[in-house]
Amino acid sequence: MYSENLFNQIDKIKSTFNLPQYRNEGWAYELHLAVYKMASKLRKYYDKTAKPYVYPEGVILDPFEKLILFKQETWESHYAEQYRLACRQRYVNEYESINNPPNNASNQPSIRKRKRDGLDDDDENDYRARLHRLAARQIKQNEFDRFVDSPVEDNDDMDVLEWWRLNYKMFPHLKWLVMCLLFLQLMLELNVSSAKVDA
Repeated sequence: MYSENLFNQIDKIKSTFNLPQYRNEGWAYELHLAVYKMASKLRKYYDKTAKPYVYPEGVILDPFEKLILFKQETWESHYAEQYRLACRQRYVNEYESINNPPNNASNQPSIRKRKRDGLDDDDENDYRARLHRLAARQIKQNEFDRFVDSPVEDNDDMDVLEWWRLNYKMFPHLKWLVMCLLFLQLMLELNVSSAKVDA
């Protein structure tokens, strides 16, 4: 599915160079040849991986990118939602139910009991907090949805790894998918690098 879009985009570019207005242009021929060679190289490496979801999911789980790339006009409109749903489904199937170690009791907020003999100053805040907790239970959003629906980060001084190092506690299940993708990206990069050395 993921590779299908990549190669469809490349095929569109190649067909553009076959239009009558570009057929006799020298630069179009050179560009067509370069795109053909690029597609051949990509196909060679794409066919070697059983994990074609690594790139789009890596982009989606980048707090500085998320779905922005797939919503550009150079992409067909349905791909952003298609990639989001595929990534969400993989998260739900493989990572959402991972059990995390229980939190230390000292990290848990203390629960105050309401005084019976009168209202105390925080009664109104307790009531509002209870309403927020009830509302939060009714929202069917998981960690993936909360991450994707949150605003894209805008911090030029931070990279993806640093962001996840600082924020992984907010996404205790999603972090496992992120770590898996980072590992797979590293392994794919090492495979490509070793293939270049062997060539």
